[in-house]
Amino acid sequence: MVSNFYDRPFAIDKGANLKGLLFEPADVFTQIALRKNIETVIEKYEPRVAIREIVINDEPEMNAYRILVDFKIKEFDTNESVEIILRRLK
Repeated sequence: MVSNFYDRPFAIDKGANLKGLLFEPADVFTQIALRKNIETVIEKYEPRVAIREIVINDEPEMNAYRILVDFKIKEFDTNESVEIILRRLK
């Protein structure tokens, strides 16, 4: 689940503000902000992984972003990835 600031009781600073960025113009600056926010949250709250790559693709026909996070689990030295679709609702 993607959380925003204040979504989690007693952890109000844990979030990436992705919902807020969904309604910004779909341009390279928004993609940079999405990437930076995701990197910051993972680096701050999940020290067991190392980010290898974050790929963000705009899906204008779906009003969404397709986000692929490729990471390494440090303890097991394995590579994993997760794909998330963030969709704007009209």
